[in-house]
Amino acid sequence: MGNLSVDWERRWKVYIAYKCEVPTDEDLKSIKVLVFPGSARAVYDESNLFVPVVSEFIRKVIDRLPHIKLFGSCFGHQIFAHALFGQVEQMKDISPDRVKIIGREHIKLTEDFLKLPYV
Repeated sequence: MGNLSVDWERRWKVYIAYKCEVPTDEDLKSIKVLVFPGSARAVYDESNLFVPVVSEFIRKVIDRLPHIKLFGSCFGHQIFAHALFGQVEQMKDISPDRVKIIGREHIKLTEDFLKLPYV
């Protein structure tokens, strides 16, 4: 989130999921969207003790707060599937014709994007 240059501290709050940080009930009163980005961690790795905490939180939002939008990318998709009792496992076929991206991608958000009603 440090790359957001347009008034991000007023618009965004960062919770560190792997430290079991999730929004409080008070925080949820003003949240419109929750973004779950990529991570070097994996849902299927049982050493990630935050996964049950975050999964329960996602179920809470889906069940009780349907007005809050959820967006997931990469790890975000994994945690959504896991929270909704889907199966997530490590990709087995990593042959040359299957692309596996490891690392970070930089995303630049523009002023126009930040003015959209769902942001």
